[in-house]
This record gives sequence, structure tokens and C-alpha cells, in this order.
Amino acid sequence: MKKDLIESCVDYLENFHRVSGPETPNFDDWRVTPFPFSIDNVHPLTKSICDRKIGFVDGGNFEIFKSASFCIHLIRVFFSIFKGKKRLKPKKVPGIVEFYVVTITTVNALGELIYKSKIFPFKDDFLDFIPDDSKLMIKQNDKTIRIGKFRPNIEIMGAVGRQFAEWKMTEKSIELELDSGDIFVRDGSLQTGYKGEFHFSNKAYEQALKKNVYLTALAKTSRLLTNLGRSVSSVIWRFGQKKCSDQAWYYYPIADIRNPDHKAEMYHVKFHASASRSFRFEIYKKQAKEMSISEKELIFKNIMANSNDIGFIGYPFGLIDVDKFSHVSKKEKPYHNTLFISEISKRENFQDFIDEVRGIDAHDIINKLRW
Repeated sequence: MKKDLIESCVDYLENFHRVSGPETPNFDDWRVTPFPFSIDNVHPLTKSICDRKIGFVDGGNFEIFKSASFCIHLIRVFFSIFKGKKRLKPKKVPGIVEFYVVTITTVNALGELIYKSKIFPFKDDFLDFIPDDSKLMIKQNDKTIRIGKFRPNIEIMGAVGRQFAEWKMTEKSIELELDSGDIFVRDGSLQTGYKGEFHFSNKAYEQALKKNVYLTALAKTSRLLTNLGRSVSSVIWRFGQKKCSDQAWYYYPIADIRNPDHKAEMYHVKFHASASRSFRFEIYKKQAKEMSISEKELIFKNIMANSNDIGFIGYPFGLIDVDKFSHVSKKEKPYHNTLFISEISKRENFQDFIDEVRGIDAHDIINKLRW
């Protein structure tokens, strides 16, 4: 019976009818003009080059303590530098920056509920590399953090703090560690979304222009769809493999982006001849518009030299590295949670803390009862 059920599910997927016709990426944004797909947009990449330093950054966060009205997150941001396969030691930027973000719910002068966060760094040496927490204050109903029609939970501020911290580390790493012609790769996209995020992204862009460091981003996943409902990544992959199956390649152009929150020129790049996928890749638009084709290909080829780790061929090892060391695991939560419980238990209003937490911890109790 189960086998028949599985077959029926797969039959539905296999026989699903998609509308045919001209196909383009679908961005659902009037400020983005997509270009029709074409095999002529596939450009081969020859051998890799290893003559530039490449900086990488990623961040992780984990909720340590929460209630409906307050929460505490641990945020960790990691930075590394490579030249090809070789890891270089940062000279002025700490490889890892860690801090707590404590968020409370309060009321502004207009009587509106707001989430207000304060940052507590693990070391004073980290102060220059963490975001200004005066920008970590967002109205509870702000559209940049809402989930559909619903008010976002206070835990969203952990993700906001991490994103701001990644931009701050991007800015400082470019300023203190990289030289003209070097490359910086962020994990994800160059698009900003949270209220106040542009304060930090713009400083990173300014520093990239000042130092002439190419600011880029690579997204390990992409949910972009075409106007016919197919995956943009899969459509581009088929074109790329049809033209250059036995070598690395990049696909361009994809779209003209005029959204001020997304200052990027977009590509798809296969970074190794033996790779099984291509990745969405972005270059800061103001830089890309002034670059020649050979300069853009120089960026791709330098990243190719860092993308031959056998564990994930065709994906930059630098991004694997920063993901690994910025990750905050679930195993770390009990230690930090115990530290806070121990301190809270010493306070006269200890019971008030416990009563706040009990409003949302029933799921945790039930989970512990499962066999």
C-alpha cells in the first residue's frame, strides 16, 4: 500500500503540466528587469588563478533564553582569509567575534510596542567589530520583520543582530585586512531587508570602494523561480552544461536590478569543471558596472582556486570554513542557559522571570516527555 502511495505522489510530480512559452526569471519586483534565458549567456571559464587574497565572513546565532517579552541570543561571527587553498592569518581582525544580544519589549513615545536590543561582547577587544546596538530597535509591526499578516516573535531579533554583525565584520575586514584588487565574499546575498540594515551595508560598500576591494556574495541555495514556475538554478544549469559540460562557466546577464536595497549585479557560476551545481553569485553593482569582462572573470577564477575541496567540489572552501566556525550548536545552549539561570536565581524578582518564561515553554516540556 505504501509503495502505491509513493508511486502516486511521484506520478503527480512527473505528470504535472507547466505552461509553455518564453521563459525568464521571475522577481516579482518592478525594479528588477529579467532577461530571457539564452545559451549565449553561458561563458566558459578556463584555468583558475591564484593571485588575490579572498576574505570570507559568516555568522551564527542561537537562542539561549526566551519569553514572549524578552530573549537572549548568542551571536558568533567568523572571518577568514585565503589565497587559493592557503589560509592566511588575519593581522588586525579577530577571527572570531562573540557576543550576547539581550532584547526586551518596550513602548516608544507614540505608545507603540518596539523590540529593543543591547549587545554585550565577550571581550572589550570586540567592540570595534560589533554593530552599534542603537540601530537594533525595531517596531513590533515593522514590515521588514513581519511574517505575512502576523506579528513576528521577539526571537527574530537574533537574526537581525547576526545580519548587522556580518555587515560590520565585512566593513572592518575590508578596511584592515585586504588590499586593492582583493576579493571579499559574503555568505548569501547583497540584498538588505531588515530596518536599519542599510546603515551597516552602506559602510561596507563605502569601504570596498575606498580600498578597491571587490565586494561579492555567494548564495548556497536559491529559491528564484521562472515565470513558468521552474527553478531558475535548474534552467541555467541545463544551459550551462549543454554548452560547457566539461569545464567551469558563468551565466550572465540574468537581470537588471534597480532596487536600492539590492545593490548587485547577478550571475550564476560553476566554480569547478567537476561540480554538480552552479551558484548564484553577486558583485556590488557600482563596482561591477566599472569592471571589464576580464576583471569579472578574474574574480571567478580566483574563487575557483579555492573551490576544489573534495568534500564539496565547486563550493568555496572559505565559506565552508566560516560556516563551520561561526555555527552555534544546540550542545552549547545548556551551558549558557545554566549561566543565566544561575544569575537570575540570585535576584529578588526571580519568580517574575520564571513566570514570563512559562508563557511559552510548554512545548519544551512536552518534547522532553517524548520517548
